[in-house]
Amino acid sequence: MVSDAGRFPDTDDGTLRRLLERFWAPEQTSGEWCNLEFEVDEDHPAYVPDSPLFGFLAARGPASPLVTIIAGEEDKPNQLGIQHRAGTKVRRTLVDAGILSPSDGRLVQDHPRRGLVVEVPHDTDREAWARWLLLAMHELNRSPVTGWVVWGRLGGG
Repeated sequence: MVSDAGRFPDTDDGTLRRLLERFWAPEQTSGEWCNLEFEVDEDHPAYVPDSPLFGFLAARGPASPLVTIIAGEEDKPNQLGIQHRAGTKVRRTLVDAGILSPSDGRLVQDHPRRGLVVEVPHDTDREAWARWLLLAMHELNRSPVTGWVVWGRLGGG
């Protein structure tokens, strides 16, 4: 079932931690995922719209980061992905900004168009990943935000 799980303040790492606990719980089934992105203020003068035509042709992601959280399987780790517009090698951008990912994650992909993908073990510190995720989203964002929105597929298959 696809569900709109809600809207939250842009500083709410407690809700992010609970989302990670929900999706990265050992009893989760494969096929469960959620997306989250900032809710942007389109009326703000600093708003940066996505250009459908140029975005399709350019090797870059969305102006506001799109995060995907995927529940792993018993023998496969959880995954966390961030599509962004920060350009090449976003991991270096985050490290240079002092935003270091928890040490138990394994970088799988760091591509300007497809984004950053990290594998995360089941027994990870979800609070540390929630803090990192919120800081990374703010660092990679190009538009003013009013909060964030989350939706996903719950219930497997």
